[in-house]
Amino acid sequence: MAGEPISLRLERLLKKQELFPKGAVLLAACSGGADSLAMTSVLQQVGQEEGWQVFVCHIQHHLRGEEAESDALFVEKFCQERHLPFIRADVDVKQLVEREKISVEEAARKLRYQVLRENCDKLNAAAIVTGHHQDDQAETVLMNLLRGAGTRGLRGMQTRNGLIVRPFLEAARHDMEEYCRQQGIDWCTDSSNECIDYKRNSIRKELLPMLEKYNPQIKRVLATTALLAARDQQFLEQLARDYLQKNGQIKDNSYLLCVKGFSEIAPALSTRILMLALQNYAKEKAGQLESKHIEALLLLIKKGRSGAVLNLPGVKAEYAYGFLKISHLGKAEAVEEFLSVLPVPGRIKLPNDQILTVESVIGEKPLPTRKQAVYPRSLVTGIIEIRNRKNGDRFRTRNGYAKKLKEYLIDKKIPQAERDALLLVCSGSDVLWIINEQAAGWKVDKSFREWLVFTLIEGGK
Repeated sequence: MAGEPISLRLERLLKKQELFPKGAVLLAACSGGADSLAMTSVLQQVGQEEGWQVFVCHIQHHLRGEEAESDALFVEKFCQERHLPFIRADVDVKQLVEREKISVEEAARKLRYQVLRENCDKLNAAAIVTGHHQDDQAETVLMNLLRGAGTRGLRGMQTRNGLIVRPFLEAARHDMEEYCRQQGIDWCTDSSNECIDYKRNSIRKELLPMLEKYNPQIKRVLATTALLAARDQQFLEQLARDYLQKNGQIKDNSYLLCVKGFSEIAPALSTRILMLALQNYAKEKAGQLESKHIEALLLLIKKGRSGAVLNLPGVKAEYAYGFLKISHLGKAEAVEEFLSVLPVPGRIKLPNDQILTVESVIGEKPLPTRKQAVYPRSLVTGIIEIRNRKNGDRFRTRNGYAKKLKEYLIDKKIPQAERDALLLVCSGSDVLWIINEQAAGWKVDKSFREWLVFTLIEGGK
């Protein structure tokens, strides 16, 4: 309502969502910024009516020297003045960056949510509450779009995602700051938010202001888009769950899914069915599953070749007589470090910024270059994958004689570590090209008139 104090607006926003039961224990994640302080204050105010017990957790990432320590002390004082239980957690972001070779942003986020979940469990809290707002949502949607996250990424952040609850996604950043000003609450300013080397900061400080020139309400528009996409996603996922309920079952420690007539299902639904099936079964490996893995499964089902197998992060998928069998990879089955399906014609990006392309050529056999491999099209009947080696792979030498890939690599005296790092162009268990090493041979046949030409391009151009 126009002229209504911002405190009442935010309190009403929190109440109308009915996110927490009366008497709930809640863990508020508070950095010391205006958004998290406003969230904590509103949570406490409404909590007095609802009987909530609010604990506050601050994570010291040790990335900004004295400034970070000052923020931690500020939040502790804020809690003392308001008689809020305070939890401080110190984490070593740099150590995790070094150990797992990930970005500072990713490492900080990983440790932050790890600490929050641990304390949530200790307190038996109903939720971890954050101060994310409409501006954060707009940034998240844009980040997801830029990395090609698809329609699922359009959802942005959810109000509730497991234990994580974000009650103020409908409120703007200036609402949270105005609340603090009206309540006489000072807040901390994170100097790292000014560094455009971080992708989110660059989006906030460069991309969004540019978009606002075209639409001053772009943040609200993106947040609304996220809400609508979330509703569509929720509907489709419910249909997917219904399908799995009727057509899937656990059998002999594997998940068996009936996929007869699967090609008749709309892609928007079929992809979600497979993703949910994999997520439910893979569990701890689910975060490694990507759209390329789903597309590979769809091709596997479409081909309909009984006995065809596809290894994915954490799981093995096997098609047989209208059923898709999903099972965990055994110790002897190494999980591929790289897996991608290569359509014809098509191109994919490989590690080290290399690009692999494939095209179909009709006529006489093309003469390959040092960075090319040529293979008869008629000898490739299945999906073309780019992956690391696995048990059962076969490789044909120049005379067309097939032997185990392992034996070939041993004969070539390629060390174990180098063998595991090799990338292969494969069709099923047939290796068409050991990239950067050797192309497969075949028995000469004059009827060959169509050729697959694989080309490796350096530098990702």
